[in-house]
Amino acid sequence: MNKMSKIIVPLCILFALCHRAQAAENESAGANSDTKPGVVNKVEHAVEHGTKATVNGIKHGGKAAAGGLKRGGEAAAHGIEVGVKATERTTRRVVNKVDGKSDKSSDESK
Repeated sequence: MNKMSKIIVPLCILFALCHRAQAAENESAGANSDTKPGVVNKVEHAVEHGTKATVNGIKHGGKAAAGGLKRGGEAAAHGIEVGVKATERTTRRVVNKVDGKSDKSSDESK
């Protein structure tokens, strides 16, 4: 989760700054009649494009995090299964030694 917060926080700040820049641009575009309309349109388009890219990046990051959590859960489940099997094998060996079913244990006791 720490990695996700390191990614999402700067993206949210970038999104907020893009939104603020777009609002400031709209105010200044109305005040400056000397500005060429083509330049204003290009800047508006660039801000919109950046905003869309930010949103898509956040969505992609969320999907990647969900996939990572799923994979981590599956790995944990597999680890638990392996641990249970190992415990069962060890328990069987100990029970067999206590019951005297192992030839090695009877030789060692003599």
